[in-house]
Amino acid sequence: MAALFACSCIQPKIDKPLAPETDELAELYAAPPGELTAEMMEPMVAEVEATVSSTGGLCGWADIDSLLCADPDDCNAIFTCKGLAEARALADQVRELILDSANGDDTVDTEEGEFANPFKQAEGFATIRHRCPGLGDMPTLDEANGDITMTAGFTNLSLDPVIWAELDGCQTRVLAAPFAEITVTGTFLVALSDAQVTPDSDITFLIAFDLQIETELGTADIAASFLLEPDESRISILIRGVGDVGDVLFFSGPNRAGFITRSGEYACDFTGRRCIGPGGEELTW
Repeated sequence: MAALFACSCIQPKIDKPLAPETDELAELYAAPPGELTAEMMEPMVAEVEATVSSTGGLCGWADIDSLLCADPDDCNAIFTCKGLAEARALADQVRELILDSANGDDTVDTEEGEFANPFKQAEGFATIRHRCPGLGDMPTLDEANGDITMTAGFTNLSLDPVIWAELDGCQTRVLAAPFAEITVTGTFLVALSDAQVTPDSDITFLIAFDLQIETELGTADIAASFLLEPDESRISILIRGVGDVGDVLFFSGPNRAGFITRSGEYACDFTGRRCIGPGGEELTW
């Protein structure tokens, strides 16, 4: 694993890599424009099931029941998905690298002279390249395994809001899945917040991915996104327009699950096949 940093104190102008655009997606999570109707409840629930199960190879989720939980301890299992845990670990790792550098000597000696510690007033980026473990029983450092290249920008001691990754033929084994070997190509991004993330701040993750996944069962294209709020043990998944419904959110948290629409929150009993809307209206399927 290698890290590459650039600092504005030594090099006056830093051209950071352009992060993927996330404003439109964040707005959909903040204010979904769709609205549920009685006629569309059954296809909407089916779409949630399909969206959740399509991420199963990444997170082990199979259906809505996989995301329902009675208390925060049970709900925390939702956040143990390997890919999500690695996203959080990446954010923490970059923050720690920046902090460790910032807490070093007050000055840096170069051929051009002595400079104040560049990380104390830095603007730059970190690129971390990870060699994938391969399809064998034991991880190997082999070019044929493919790579994940992750990029994060920083300003002073704050992470910029978006960390993103490019997966290039990344080969790995998955133990808790209906298949053992996967090869992944595509993009994966983590929007940490709508402001810079300071070292002591709580992190809410908006995650989106557009991936091609190849397994021994075939090849599938998967594009999805979800919002993780660890402090509330809550996950929200954007469900794109089904019929005339428009984009809505499916959410699951302790003792509560359902949909969020432009008119408010629908609390749902998926076993009983009914949802109660913000005005007390009942929708069944």
